[in-house]
Amino acid sequence: MRILYINYMKQYGHLNFDHIHIDALMSAGHDVHLIMPKKLAEKMNRPNDMYEWIIPNWMNFYCKSGVINRLFFILVLLLIRIKTKFSKYDVCAFSNTDEISLGLVRLPIKEYLICHTNASDFSSMIKHYFLKSLASKNDFIVFNERMKQVFVDNGIENVHIVSHGCMPPFDKCTLNDLPKELSMHKHIVFHPSSKPEPKILADITSNKRLHKFLIDNDVIIVFRNKPTGIVDIPNIVYINRYLSTDEYRGTFLKSDVILLAYPKEFVYSVSGVSFECVSNRKNILLLNNPSLEYCRKFYNYDPFFKNTDELCDKLACLLSNPNDNHCIVEIDNLRPNYHDIFQI
Repeated sequence: MRILYINYMKQYGHLNFDHIHIDALMSAGHDVHLIMPKKLAEKMNRPNDMYEWIIPNWMNFYCKSGVINRLFFILVLLLIRIKTKFSKYDVCAFSNTDEISLGLVRLPIKEYLICHTNASDFSSMIKHYFLKSLASKNDFIVFNERMKQVFVDNGIENVHIVSHGCMPPFDKCTLNDLPKELSMHKHIVFHPSSKPEPKILADITSNKRLHKFLIDNDVIIVFRNKPTGIVDIPNIVYINRYLSTDEYRGTFLKSDVILLAYPKEFVYSVSGVSFECVSNRKNILLLNNPSLEYCRKFYNYDPFFKNTDELCDKLACLLSNPNDNHCIVEIDNLRPNYHDIFQI
């Protein structure tokens, strides 16, 4: 099949995801062409003849206003409709779904809409309407059964499950790019997300038992961005600046444990970081969240904690027995499979 793969929302954080799914479609034997923002296309490093159209930089405006952003999304979609000869393609796949802009600008082709957080949008009357409207002629793609069930519960059956997938392991050379703040400690616990659950972060900064454990064992916990009102605590570090890709990967590789304490708003989604952990064989600890239950199958230990005391206990176990507790799933087991959806 000839598939047009579209990323129209200028989301640099989806670069790895796009690589994974473009490669999966190509490995299934499909002829894949792309529409991407220019800055994203430059980072993709794909052959020029793969591109149906590269969205110019001026069209990829992004701000904190959802209304203004959607106006630009709509403009981009209108130009995609004008510039693209859709008769050349069998279907198109959107790497991310904004149901409002896609609902307002329909393309003359069957669409497969990859949903990252849309399962949580049924609570909005407007988004619910557009999801139901889009479902009349298009299909949705989600990453697990829990996400699919929300669509089914809302009367949408044309939903396919495809694994999120993993990028190749990070280049070990990036170990040389470890931020200087982290170079003097025996153990590193890294929280890659910039938005931890506020309550657990407050508990971590006030739990004296955890503080003693960190100091006694020369462990630091690294967070991105220090929230207002959080006091400084020894062995808890905040990196309040942009981390380059190499610095991020160097920190990730140097870390003994990856910590993920997503806020309660993280629902009906998956974590790209959890798949980076599989790629790089990193142990993980997760604040209890039903949306992350899929991670339980990735490890031979229980990665979940409910509070800071449990976090302390599990850190002690992982750091003292690193060879006994480890990732048990392989990258190939999580590779996206499009064979059953797009059949040649």
